[in-house]
Amino acid sequence: MKKLAVPNYVGLLVILSFALIFVSSPAQAYVYDDFTASGYTSLWQDVGPDYGLFSQPGNGNLYFLDNSGGQIDSLASLSAVTGPFAVAMQYLNFSATNNTTPSPGSQFVGSSVDLWIGTLGATYTHVSIYEFLNATQQGIWAVINNSGSKTHIGSYVSNTATTGWLGIVYNGMQGAAGVVTLYYDVGSGWTKFASYNPDFPAGPIYFAIEGYDPDGSYLSFQVDQVDVVPLPPSAFFLVSGLIPLAWAHRRKR
Repeated sequence: MKKLAVPNYVGLLVILSFALIFVSSPAQAYVYDDFTASGYTSLWQDVGPDYGLFSQPGNGNLYFLDNSGGQIDSLASLSAVTGPFAVAMQYLNFSATNNTTPSPGSQFVGSSVDLWIGTLGATYTHVSIYEFLNATQQGIWAVINNSGSKTHIGSYVSNTATTGWLGIVYNGMQGAAGVVTLYYDVGSGWTKFASYNPDFPAGPIYFAIEGYDPDGSYLSFQVDQVDVVPLPPSAFFLVSGLIPLAWAHRRKR
């Protein structure tokens, strides 16, 4: 299980302590879910569009399995998060088999494990940073999905790791003032991937885990932990730069 390192990051820990004191949020614990309980209904809601691809047997991991291909399933946090926050997810044993060979320049063909934040509903907007795999490439992409219209941000990062961390820091503001900063860690420490204004519409903000397999015949992965830290607005810009330092110094249970 990931834990914050106390030495060398006292200032950051103070900021995070103030966040827990001053920000009232459904996700007050640093570890939102370590998946040791059986079932996920107390913390997550299955928002599809396909359902039942996640399972949580209570052994410390969440499992995603699509062994027939062509399916997408998302688990969104049961409660919305108010104000600025940071969320991180550790994924394990990513494996995919794809049927579709992308055309030159194609970016959206493949299978992935995603971490996203956004509003729920038929036309929700979300930001996703994910492990991408198709017939010719595997690596990290960051995606803005605005009512089904996808746009990549940042540069594609080639990566063959099957285990890693994905992270998103959000300043809690909607419309033109909203800012998200995206990170990944595939074994060499947290790397800032991209920042973007998602222009979230009015409404509650949730975070979610997604298995995306529309072009493949098989996708499986596990999720070991999801961490959430509410942030006071005055500390957002400082923490958005320092939070990876805390995340980087963690130890798996």
